[in-house]
Amino acid sequence: MPEGLSHMTDQPSQDSTGTRIAQQIAEKAGSLGVQLADAAGSIDEVAKVVTAQSQKFEELRATADTMVAANERIAGEIEGAAQIAARSAEEMSASRSSIEGSLGELRSLAESATAIESRLGGLRRALEQIAKVAQTIEAIAKQTNLLALNATIEAARAGDAGRGFGVVASEVKVLARQTSEATSQIGQTLAELSQQVSELSREGARATERAGKVETGTAAIGAAVESSARAVEDIARQAAAIATDARQVRDGSAAVKTTFEELTAGVQRSTRDLGQAKDRINQLLEVAEDLIEATANAGVETTDSPMIRVVVESAAKIGALFEQAVERGEISMTDLFDERYEPVKGSDPQQVTTRFTALTDRLLPPILEAALEVDPRIVFCAAIDRNGYLPTHNKRFSQPQRPNDPVWNAGNCRNRRIFNDRVGLKAGRSVKPFVVQTYRRDMGGGNFALMKDASAPIVVKGRHWGGVRCGYKV
Repeated sequence: MPEGLSHMTDQPSQDSTGTRIAQQIAEKAGSLGVQLADAAGSIDEVAKVVTAQSQKFEELRATADTMVAANERIAGEIEGAAQIAARSAEEMSASRSSIEGSLGELRSLAESATAIESRLGGLRRALEQIAKVAQTIEAIAKQTNLLALNATIEAARAGDAGRGFGVVASEVKVLARQTSEATSQIGQTLAELSQQVSELSREGARATERAGKVETGTAAIGAAVESSARAVEDIARQAAAIATDARQVRDGSAAVKTTFEELTAGVQRSTRDLGQAKDRINQLLEVAEDLIEATANAGVETTDSPMIRVVVESAAKIGALFEQAVERGEISMTDLFDERYEPVKGSDPQQVTTRFTALTDRLLPPILEAALEVDPRIVFCAAIDRNGYLPTHNKRFSQPQRPNDPVWNAGNCRNRRIFNDRVGLKAGRSVKPFVVQTYRRDMGGGNFALMKDASAPIVVKGRHWGGVRCGYKV
């Protein structure tokens, strides 16, 4: 037992002035420690929130970067599309003029085909008239030939007197034959011409019919071209408007990105400031805790003295039990100092086991439960290794975990847990005769309890195994 603590049970009947002052210092230090612990805990909670916000802002900033890059690409593509649409509108306008000219030519051709068909009808009628005249000439030629034959007969009867008349009759007959042959040839030619004109007329009728369809089609094409041209112009205007909006979105996104960068930087500064504030408060808290330890070491009975005696005596008993277990061969030093923490499947919060967990479950409960009876302020008493691992807890805090109920588990299933916060690590790693700390105990679900924590080191065959922690109400 530390030198100062050996006199705690042998106080004089009347406190000296120095003792009263030391007690007052210890009391004030304890009160200050509680307040500082509460403030440090609050800052820690705020720091966690701000850190989470910082991470979110960083994610948002990264998202903003991605959004800006995407908007840059979109704006470029839309501007390109707007330029293409504008060029298409210009080309469509030029094409419309060209198409309208071509459609005009097609309509002229259709009109020409109709006019030709009309002229073919007039030509057919003229040929029919010529054929009638040729028939008349043919009839006359036949009649002339008959008269010439009669004249030849009469000239032969007249003898020498009719010889001259016979010559004339002979010539008339030749003329009649030639006329008949000519009219016959004219008839054949007219028949051929009539046939060709009829064919041309039929072709003309078909051409006229096609021309009508072409004219109807050209009207539809013209309307479609006009509609297409207007649509392309509308698309060009819309694309230009979209390009303008896209540029505005791009500029707005860049502004959002800048804002996120500023917010992220501000939150990061706040996180650093909170961390520094927490460190300064923790330093003040350690000063207050040092004052409590100093008064206890001076042999002054303070409000913390009963708990200090509990952890010092319990640590000595546990160290002795561990040494006896090693000597009996129940566990090796290697296994007793095992640091391979095996997760308990399905536990939430996470529980772990080591090769010495079964040993502590068997040896420690009597000592830990007895400590609870020393002072009504004591909430728990447990042993931890150098890493804050608490294998065996008081019975009330060693309940079986409930499935899917981490909040209840956090407050009632605290065995087999690692408490590697500031208080837990200091309690497990300190080699001072005792340590008194003040902290907010996390009970899960956002619930905290302001407590003091007295601890003393556990030593096994000269090796520091961990410590005994005793948490008590302030």
